[in-house]
Amino acid sequence: MRKKSLFTAMTVMAGLLFVSCEKDAVELNSNVFGDDPFGFEKYESETVDTKIVSTQQVSTLNLPVNTFGVFDHAVFGKTKAHFVSQVELMSGALSDIGENPVLDSVYVYLPYNSKLDVTDSNGNSSYTLNNIYGEGSFDLAVYENGYFLRNQNPGNDFEDQQYYSDQLSLFTQNKKGVNGTGRLNDAADTEQNTEFVVSDDEIKLYKENEEGEQVVSERKKPGIWLDLNKEYFQQRFFDSNEYKTISNNNRLKEFFRGLLFTVENEGTANLMMQLDLSQAEMVFVYHQDTNDGERERKTMAFALGYSTASGNTRNNNTVNLFENTPTTDYTNALSGAGQQLWLKGNEGSLAEITLLSQSEIEHIKSQDWLINQAVLTVYVDGEIMQNQEDYSPSRLYLYDLTNNKPLVDYTNDQTTLPYKNIYNGFFDSSEEPNKYRFRITDYVVDLISKDSTNFKLGLAVANDISNSSFKLLKNPVAETEKVPASMVSFPFGTVLYNGDDSHGANRMKLEIFYTQKQN
Repeated sequence: MRKKSLFTAMTVMAGLLFVSCEKDAVELNSNVFGDDPFGFEKYESETVDTKIVSTQQVSTLNLPVNTFGVFDHAVFGKTKAHFVSQVELMSGALSDIGENPVLDSVYVYLPYNSKLDVTDSNGNSSYTLNNIYGEGSFDLAVYENGYFLRNQNPGNDFEDQQYYSDQLSLFTQNKKGVNGTGRLNDAADTEQNTEFVVSDDEIKLYKENEEGEQVVSERKKPGIWLDLNKEYFQQRFFDSNEYKTISNNNRLKEFFRGLLFTVENEGTANLMMQLDLSQAEMVFVYHQDTNDGERERKTMAFALGYSTASGNTRNNNTVNLFENTPTTDYTNALSGAGQQLWLKGNEGSLAEITLLSQSEIEHIKSQDWLINQAVLTVYVDGEIMQNQEDYSPSRLYLYDLTNNKPLVDYTNDQTTLPYKNIYNGFFDSSEEPNKYRFRITDYVVDLISKDSTNFKLGLAVANDISNSSFKLLKNPVAETEKVPASMVSFPFGTVLYNGDDSHGANRMKLEIFYTQKQN
């Protein structure tokens, strides 16, 4: 028998995927993960052992994406999400500001994740928003954060200071604002505060031209735009001349400890969003004296968020803060009731998986197979999920739970459009039941042929798996000390069938495609 190889086929597939958009690639799943694409022999694992791990409170320090809003999910329950961020100057120093500065306005801008659709002949652009879930309005409040966010913990050998998802009271008890603790976003426009809503409109800034007409001076992508109380900042920074002592960002972060964004009242909202704070800014617009006795208009921009990206390094500490009210069904599932795997992000839960027993591994080794492909398929329990596809994670993340790192298949996959498409893990709704699939050939080959350790796998929700970092649990659960950052950033979940035989064709399964070696 001639040995068959996936190399040629996979090269062709990868070439096709590099010129496809992500949506198209997901629709190609039936081709990417063919049940028996090249006529190989197939072995299906006898047992897949799983259990739910309830992660509870988790470090939310400097997440790549922060959750904000309030949402009552029919399956998992209600989540309210808030966040706090330090601020730092994008350039210069406050002490560089001239004499007699007077603020004209102060605003904060946090762009949504959006895609440009079209720009007309007048320069007006329309956008499609991503990672915005639900609709309605809620009461959004912004305060000065009064709690200092340290980088190191002096009580723990100066290791990195952690801040956790359940520490909302730490910040609300230390908040500052107008007349003591009043909100800073107190503009007359209630859509900026008590009746906050999401808009996909382009944001336009105006100025007066020489003819006295208002013309567009700047255009910004859709986002949260909040005018802040300029009198508060005038008194805080300038009336006392305190700004003259702030010559660097370390001094700034001691003096002004950042902004706290909270959901005060739920209003009519089932509205949740994921925000990249590394694109956000707070801006002072002011006039100051010139050397010739005139007044000039200036702006000073402060960066929010944390980022290590080239060209956009930001060293602000941020913390995402959650309040959860789980459903009774979700609570019961976490206690071990049922044979489904309830996966949820934020302060949620993941699955711990052992794919092959030791006896099964020894059996496969004895067969002397040439393993060509290994695919793990997990199916969604549609009855429990109650048509919640719009809030299902677009991807799941399968990783090495024992060592808190990506699988070798993830690392070896260099596809980018869409990201890691050979490894995959995309939500596939092309047929019932909906499913997620992973190609883990390298992991299985190492396990069988290279005597690698049969470590436990973790399966967690994610919308974006490009960030493979991990976050510490406040209270480790057995072997689980960390969870993927991508899980912590995603607010919703899904319910999967486990590996029990009672689920029949819908049980979680590992399929190994192979050819028999010839002597």
